[in-house]
Parts: sequence; structure tokens; C-alpha cells
Amino acid sequence: MGKLTTIFKALSEPLRLRIIRLLLERGREIYGEELAKALEVPPYQLSRHLKVLQATGLINGRRQGRWVYYSLAETDGELMQ
Repeated sequence: MGKLTTIFKALSEPLRLRIIRLLLERGREIYGEELAKALEVPPYQLSRHLKVLQATGLINGRRQGRWVYYSLAETDGELMQ
């Protein structure tokens, strides 16, 4: 139940919900700068929220050169465990 509580806390922030929604809508990896532009927030503000979402396991970040590409994490039903 602890992991589920952590996820709900992470999603209680409106910007984090917008990030998840954008990743769902696009259905592909999006690099950080593209996310910041699409959500109309400064990169430093977005970075903090992306770290929280990664820590909960909701999104993945993949570095390629100097860019980090973000995508929704695959789940296998582990959220309830």
C-alpha cells in the first residue's frame, strides 16, 4: 500500500498530471526541452517534477547525448504490491 500512496502523492501536483497526460497523448518518448515548451514551463521547474515521477516509477528517462528522453513506464500490475 505504501507505493500506491507515494504514487497518489506524486500525482496530486497538477503539473505532474499534465506531464503524464502529455506523454499519454503523444504515445512516444519526448525530450525534456520539448516537454517544457509544450507545457509552457521553464526547464528548471519541469526538471524537479520529472525527478519525482521517475522516483515513483511512473516515467522513465533515457539519456542520449546531452538530451534526456522521457516516456511512460511499463507496468505489470506491480502497483498494488
